[in-house]
Amino acid sequence: MKNFQKTLGLLLGSFASLCVFSQYDVKASDAIIYNSQGDFVAGISAGTVFTNTFSDISGGGHDLHYTNQAATISYDVTAPPGGLFFISPGTIPNPAVASYNYDNPLRVDFTSSGVNAVGGLFFLSDIYGGVTGGTVTVGLSDGTSATFSAGGFHGFIVPGVLNGGVDITYLTISSSVAGEFPSLDNLMVAIEVPEPSTLALAGLGAGALLLFRRKK
Repeated sequence: MKNFQKTLGLLLGSFASLCVFSQYDVKASDAIIYNSQGDFVAGISAGTVFTNTFSDISGGGHDLHYTNQAATISYDVTAPPGGLFFISPGTIPNPAVASYNYDNPLRVDFTSSGVNAVGGLFFLSDIYGGVTGGTVTVGLSDGTSATFSAGGFHGFIVPGVLNGGVDITYLTISSSVAGEFPSLDNLMVAIEVPEPSTLALAGLGAGALLLFRRKK
């Protein structure tokens, strides 16, 4: 009987662990891409979405970086080597961040862990800060790359580390047109939480191992 309980406990523990990690057979570039802000928010299974409208900056300013140090979400926006230009485009109701040199991509480095969803207004601006046409390319740290018509909302969600995948550690925004600057506004970021089924399977494995140890 003891040998049966021992074997059962090990099998259940192994099965639960396998399910936890195989439930999301995630590889690089497994992001789901959204072109609707509503669908993006709905696609985030749990947790809070943090939105930055960059209302704390003034158009016309210039700096090497912009840092957001919120309690839960922190990140740094740069565009090396030229830095950033803060703009107030007329078609967007609040300030935005642009690259100071059009051929330098904007880069957002997430210094808090667990980021698995990012979205925003990715667009191009001219030397005066006005919104222009063309296309922008957004790249993620997991290898995802997508090109969009400039302007409008776009978002990305990946299964993060807690759900067997990879977190988003940075994103880049590049311009396709000489003289038009990669720009960003209304940045939305979410930190993942474990899926309920993942928690249940992890609990099953822990319970099986506990049973084995008690009967040992």
